[in-house]
Amino acid sequence: MGTWGPGLFSDDLACDLRDQLRDALADGQNLPQAVADLEHAYKAEVDDPDQAPVFWLALAATAWKLGRLDAA
Repeated sequence: MGTWGPGLFSDDLACDLRDQLRDALADGQNLPQAVADLEHAYKAEVDDPDQAPVFWLALAATAWKLGRLDAA
């Protein structure tokens, strides 16, 4: 994984998560299930204190941009 700039999506992890969340939602999956699946698939990153903020911010930013941000 790499980072090439200061922006949230200037990070390989964030870009991968954005693409995978978009794909899951386009395939008809609901947001909570898509997030749970990604959280399971990226368990190491979620447990890493340096990567966890990227994980959660990338998912939140993507869901917000798609108009699908969950209130919880």
